Amino acid sequence: MALCALVGAATPTGIEVGLSQQTFDNFKNTLLPQLLAELSDVTLPNYSKILGNGFFKVSVLVSKVHATNFNLDLENTGLTLVGPNSAEIKASGLTGQMTFTWAYESPLGGDSGQGSVEIQDFLMSATLVLGQINGAPHMTVSAMNFQISDINIVISNSPIANVANWLLSVLKDNFIADLTAALNQYGPPTLNSVLGEVLGQYSTTVNITDTLAINYQLTQDPVVVSSSYVQLSVLGQFIDLTHPNLNITNFVTPPPKLPGFNPADGEIQVFVTEYTLNTGLYAGLSSGAFSGEVTPDTPGIGYMLTTTVLDSAFPGLVNMYGEDEPCTFACAAVAPAPTFTLTQGTPGSITGSITMECDLLVQKNRTVSMSIASTFNTEASLENWVLNLTLTHTEVSSVTVINSLLNPRPSGEALEAFLNLLVQGVLPSAFLSIFGQGITLPTYEGVDLSDATLSIMTGYLSIQATPVFTFGKETESLNTR
Repeated sequence: MALCALVGAATPTGIEVGLSQQTFDNFKNTLLPQLLAELSDVTLPNYSKILGNGFFKVSVLVSKVHATNFNLDLENTGLTLVGPNSAEIKASGLTGQMTFTWAYESPLGGDSGQGSVEIQDFLMSATLVLGQINGAPHMTVSAMNFQISDINIVISNSPIANVANWLLSVLKDNFIADLTAALNQYGPPTLNSVLGEVLGQYSTTVNITDTLAINYQLTQDPVVVSSSYVQLSVLGQFIDLTHPNLNITNFVTPPPKLPGFNPADGEIQVFVTEYTLNTGLYAGLSSGAFSGEVTPDTPGIGYMLTTTVLDSAFPGLVNMYGEDEPCTFACAAVAPAPTFTLTQGTPGSITGSITMECDLLVQKNRTVSMSIASTFNTEASLENWVLNLTLTHTEVSSVTVINSLLNPRPSGEALEAFLNLLVQGVLPSAFLSIFGQGITLPTYEGVDLSDATLSIMTGYLSIQATPVFTFGKETESLNTR
């Protein structure tokens, strides 16, 4: 079997993911309160102003201007997908509170105290650009705009009403402009930081075993389709870690054309193609996972591996080697690679085929070499966003004797019944080594997809889920309006 380096061929898409408009609405409902909680850390510069002159000169200072709380009316906040790769957020009904310390000095004396600012209504809009960097999803704020309509300043601890009027004249006009500028300056990096924390949980490569991994890198930027859902194209290809430069694409049939997003099926729809599963089988072949030995110590079948027992299937063993000599079968999968075929039905079926070359070894002699073709059936299930494949049946379909030291040469037809036991002793353990831990689908920290369901279609597995966003739970109290 030849090993080829990666070449500049078209990148296939083994997994397609569709995210509905509703998914982004749910994302917004969780993300924005967390963003507003982060904005509660805004501190503005000190304000100072001199009123009058000479004997009537009054110096006013406002300091320690600090946000204490922002609130949001999520029902009046919208998110709209915009082609080709953006989402627009517009939030209204936003309110906030800030505190400050004030002081004044004049020839007649001075005073100081505390005050608060109530931001009675302001608007926010932002544009999120969806992309990918080195195959990992990336989301950035390309534009953000805060607009404050009105504020109400309350002076406390002040026995002199005129001071309050002076402070209002100092703050009212300038404070709105300065506060707006500060929020517009602070908002985008804050939102980008929150998005980076969420999306940073995505790993483009997940190890399955010591020799196998699966590559989940995006093959192109996310695409907004018909302003109703976002389509993610994912490589979904197994990697043979023992041959990291192997271009499996050269040996595995390209994935089929997948159906479009169906809004009735679920907010998140994932299509896992035969291509992804077959790259797993091919990587198992190239890494040697489909290799093994059946010896007298093998449970269930080992007791049969003696020249005396096998003489009926391999006539002449006893004459050549004597009675009760131990025998060993050494097997390895060969090209063509094992394949999965997915077929829609009730229930749907997953069938496969594999060709193995096995040698009968007696007293270290390669006595008979055979090519064994087998078919197998598997079941697919989904649990906690992990795709599980279970081998349910395997059967030898044909046997071809390649070389033999025995005379007469063993008959392939006569060997089939016995070799069914042999393959059933080898194939399950090899299958388990590749798929035994399941295939973990791409996930994010803080996104619960435990309600997902799975269907077997022709050429692909269809998975539907309704995501529950759990990041930023500590900010849920913000959504109170």
